[in-house]
Amino acid sequence: MVVDEKRVKLPMCNFLAVWQAVIYRNYGFVKTERIAKVLGCAEQVVEKEAKRLGLGGIEYDPEWERSGYLTIIRNNWYLLPAKQIETLLDYSESRLDYILKEEDFLFVKLGNIKPVCNEVKYKPLTGEEAAETERAAKILNMAGEDEGRAFRFFADDKETEKGEGRYTDAPGTRIVHGYLSPCGDVFMSDPEEYLPDALLERYRRSGVNGLWIHALLSGLSPYPFYPALSEGYIKRRENLNKLIKRCAAFGIKVYLYMNEPRCLPVDKFGKYAYLTGHRYMNTASLCFSYPEVKEYLYDAVKDLAENAAGLGGIITITMSENLTHCRCFKECNCPRCKDVPKWRMAAEVNNIMARAVKAAGTGCRIIANLWGWADYMGFTEEDVRRGGREARYRRPG
Repeated sequence: MVVDEKRVKLPMCNFLAVWQAVIYRNYGFVKTERIAKVLGCAEQVVEKEAKRLGLGGIEYDPEWERSGYLTIIRNNWYLLPAKQIETLLDYSESRLDYILKEEDFLFVKLGNIKPVCNEVKYKPLTGEEAAETERAAKILNMAGEDEGRAFRFFADDKETEKGEGRYTDAPGTRIVHGYLSPCGDVFMSDPEEYLPDALLERYRRSGVNGLWIHALLSGLSPYPFYPALSEGYIKRRENLNKLIKRCAAFGIKVYLYMNEPRCLPVDKFGKYAYLTGHRYMNTASLCFSYPEVKEYLYDAVKDLAENAAGLGGIITITMSENLTHCRCFKECNCPRCKDVPKWRMAAEVNNIMARAVKAAGTGCRIIANLWGWADYMGFTEEDVRRGGREARYRRPG
């Protein structure tokens, strides 16, 4: 992993053996053959031990691996070393790293640390341990929850008649995040997998007129500083446009939630090393004092808006856990930007994006989410007002 594993005090495992916890937390969520591969035993052994744990009636639901993989990663974070988590989910190291970084700041929410965990392997129980396990299983499974229902709550709804809905042109009204919508490379797959017509119809009937979805600008527009990040952007745009058209049939607009411009690993800057701004761990922001960075943000947003006709808008977040512009954190170690007020740089990001969508002329809106414009990020109430005035003063038109 890019993120180093570190030794910390691990939570107590309340099973007789750690491998039992691995089976209990993953059976039905992950293919049995991969649980067996992780534990170094036969599938039949996993089946037998799952039954002993009271899990015999649970069937494998592939939707957990498709849509609930963040839960699977979290459930194993303190049980398995990173390599075994990769084996469990059939992930490459780079894919797990991407998810930890880009899926709604998962690594931050896991404590900014991967604990060192010993490799977990199966070891047969003694007769006494087997009897104790069977007694414990009766207590463990008293609740009888059906986790499979988490992804089937709308599956029986056949009413998908399309209509005008209750959409109004007022910005920011009744916008929700899709229940099954992922947070990573959302548009590399067909959005119909996580936003089926049945779910869109339910939203329409509930008065929802907007759906917001996480998006990476580098994945939807050309990225000049490290072109590999933009590979596949044409396909992502095609899927985005399909979703825009499908949602329109239900009176729903699509909004992209963006935290830009994104940072790069320090070793990926190459000939653009001079653009290195605020550094955090092994990454650095694109220094926002350079015209090239501002031009990139403007051009990429304008190009996206021009090629996604009907896009409702872009919801921006300019102060958050993610490293973007040089003043996006409470502290700043960029020598060029350390004295620039946070509110001014955050407002400039919004202004540039607003000018870009204005120039595109497609009706796309910029909605500035001021989450993070708060004291825990170094903002005072006056800073918030200053940032608001700066944005209003420089607003196009």
